[in-house]
Amino acid sequence: FVSLKHLDISCNKLKRLDFISSCTTITTLLVYDNELEHLNDIERLFNLSTLHAQYNRIPEVDKCFTKLTNITDLRLDANRITQIPEDAFLKCTRLTNLDLSYNLLESVEFVAYIPNLAYLSLSHNHIRSIDPLAKCPKLLDANVSDNLLVDHSLNREGYRVIQRLNLSNNSITEMNDVEPVITLISLNLCNNKLTKLPNLHSTFPKLETLDLWGNQLEDTEHLLVG
Repeated sequence: FVSLKHLDISCNKLKRLDFISSCTTITTLLVYDNELEHLNDIERLFNLSTLHAQYNRIPEVDKCFTKLTNITDLRLDANRITQIPEDAFLKCTRLTNLDLSYNLLESVEFVAYIPNLAYLSLSHNHIRSIDPLAKCPKLLDANVSDNLLVDHSLNREGYRVIQRLNLSNNSITEMNDVEPVITLISLNLCNNKLTKLPNLHSTFPKLETLDLWGNQLEDTEHLLVG
C-alpha cells in the first residue's frame, strides 16, 4: 500500500507490528487493545502524526519516538509503563496531546522537554511531584488526579497559559504560597486533605469552576472574597 495513510488494527491480539514498518506513508495508526509489549516496529513511520496504543502491555517508552518528529497526538494510557527517560520525547516538537494515565509512573521529568505540549493526562499513576509541568510553556489542560501528590506545585514559576488543572484524589494538605495564575478557569481539588485555603479570588481571578468536595475544610470565610 504505497498510499496508505490511516490504519486501524485495534482490538486484536497483535504482539508485534513488524508488518507495517515499511508503510512510511501512514499518518494515523490505531493499535489500541492488543497485546503489544513494545513499539520498536514503528520507528520508520516518519509521517506518523497520531498514535493510539492504549490498552496494551508496554512496560517502557521505546527509543522510536526520537525519530517520530511529526507526532502530535499520542495515547499510551492503560499500559505498564514505570518510567520514561527525560529525553524520550525531546525530538517530538509537534506533540500537543499526551495521555499516559493508568500506568505506573513515579516521575514526570520528561514533560519539561516537550515544548508544545498542551493537553496532558497523568491520572492514576504513582506520581509524587508535578514540578516539571510548570516548565511546559503551552500547557492548557493537565489531569493529575489519583496519584500520590502531597504538594500542589503551584508555587513554581510557570503555568503561563494553563486553563484547567485536575488535582483530585491526592493527599494535598495545603495551598499556601500559590503563585497567581490568571489564565486558570477550572481547578479540581476534590478528595484531598485540605483543612484551610487562602483567598483564591486574588490568585485565580478568572476561575469559573472550583471543586472542593471531600476535604477537611472548617473555615471558608475568606475563600472567595474579592
